[in-house]
Amino acid sequence: MAEAGTGQDAFNNMVDGGPDGESYQEMVDYFYYSQLRAQGEMSTDTRSTDGRVPLEEIPNLMRALGYYPTERDIENMTSEVKYANYLVDGTVADSINFDESKRIELV
Repeated sequence: MAEAGTGQDAFNNMVDGGPDGESYQEMVDYFYYSQLRAQGEMSTDTRSTDGRVPLEEIPNLMRALGYYPTERDIENMTSEVKYANYLVDGTVADSINFDESKRIELV
């Protein structure tokens, strides 16, 4: 199992083709599109992204990847991300970055 890597590398190596593969690149594209959706798709204003999307975009990201979660699954995924650091530092998240999105457990 050591050859799989650790941390994010372990996940990246499990995706078909690894981080250079088509599946991984689609995940990146969907994430960037979610950032645009959060700002309003029809805007012609200059866009500025901070690398995060609101938690409300999690269901759209999952569906784009071919996973169609139930409402209960959505609640569980959102809560998992929202309260991930609550016991550590008392913070509650309202958005997610790309690396965090890859750690969402599919129930």
